[in-house]
Amino acid sequence: MKTVLFICTGNYYRSRFAEEVFNFHASKADLPWRADSAGLKVPETRHENPGPISVYAFDAFEDYGVIPIAHQREPKQVTELLLKSANLIIATSAIEHKPMATERIPAFADQITYWDVEDVEFVEPKIALKNLHQRTLNLLQELEKA
Repeated sequence: MKTVLFICTGNYYRSRFAEEVFNFHASKADLPWRADSAGLKVPETRHENPGPISVYAFDAFEDYGVIPIAHQREPKQVTELLLKSANLIIATSAIEHKPMATERIPAFADQITYWDVEDVEFVEPKIALKNLHQRTLNLLQELEKA
């Protein structure tokens, strides 16, 4: 089984949504991939994020017909073990996460694929999650063809 690791800042909104969408569809397609997710700044952002997952992400699961499995777990911090065990690492925002990755996990910063899904301060959640949903489906199609 191969692993894609989705990362964002707090592992609360974007990366968690991508993880659940990916796993739901990969399982249905019997794809030999599973997703995990983690955050680059979980300890610093934990006080801002009530509960285990963003209400925006949770509501969007219903919008897209995704049945989440791991939505009850608490956000987790990126670790070297998670990074080393991933076959593919995707950060949800190049603008936001490339500088963080360069500072916090420099040995892995160039191994990360950076997407352009911005946080709630910059893009309305419905728009951001629609973009993230489509990018995740596109990734699944690419992996299925490979």
